[in-house]
Amino acid sequence: MFAGLARVIGRLDHAVGKAAKATSGHLTGTGNRIRGTVSRLEYADADGARRIGRLDSGAGARRFVSTDGSGRFHRFNAEDVVSVPLKNREGNVIGVSFPSRRGDVGSKERWARADFRSSDFVYYAFWRKNPGSKKPEWAFGRRRQALWADDVTRKNPVYVHAHADSRTFYIKVKTGRWTTKTVQVDGRTYGELLADNQHLERAFLGNPDSSIVLLSCSPARPGGSAAATLAEHLHTKGGLPNTDIYAAKGDVMTQTSLSRGEKSSLVGVEVDPAVGDSADSLVEVYRAPGVTRAPGSADGGT
Repeated sequence: MFAGLARVIGRLDHAVGKAAKATSGHLTGTGNRIRGTVSRLEYADADGARRIGRLDSGAGARRFVSTDGSGRFHRFNAEDVVSVPLKNREGNVIGVSFPSRRGDVGSKERWARADFRSSDFVYYAFWRKNPGSKKPEWAFGRRRQALWADDVTRKNPVYVHAHADSRTFYIKVKTGRWTTKTVQVDGRTYGELLADNQHLERAFLGNPDSSIVLLSCSPARPGGSAAATLAEHLHTKGGLPNTDIYAAKGDVMTQTSLSRGEKSSLVGVEVDPAVGDSADSLVEVYRAPGVTRAPGSADGGT
């Protein structure tokens, strides 16, 4: 890394340590402000919720049907889905967010436009220091080189945010002029919606060779299907056969902090406290089938 970048990351490491010491209380979808640091878990509780996420073939090719947390069915078109662009500090679109909880829009906008977005290069493991407590305290590990960081071309990734679990993604759809409803969709449906999203298209116009990094909790958790089916659709039918897709195996935290007048943001992936910073394979990569790789190229989890 460049010397200047290394110095900035060093300051960020210091800020991360301070945030970890200050962080207490239950981190939920509403986010918590901790001594100038905003932390957010991208987790969605699927208990009691049913999911369908399929094309409603009787209502046209762009018509979807899914369920909310109460099991009620909702039919919607792709244009009914609420999404907002993620823009960097220069105003360029670097991704898309599908907000479904209070505070999502502001939190992700601040994270994306930070002066230094460390997740373009590195990420962190984090874990509970006091497992089982109703007011958890978090510990952060060393910074880890992100495999999506391209040291040759400096192509930054495209970020895609939505709350999720291992089987589904959560999105908000318009149900009336002033009303919306949060519903669950499977990975294939989410992939179809992404392929039709104008903000994602704009992000790739600026970075045509970029990878996708999912800012979602546990879509690649072992035994789940959310990330795998999403990637399969984008690679085979979504028009992105040359795009690597990275998804977390654990819960994801985004943070934005202010240190010495500079705003920094980061991404962390939760690991088992019994393993801590020795954990490996935090992220699963779904390689682009349309790209020919040199022998010995990295593959699989990270």
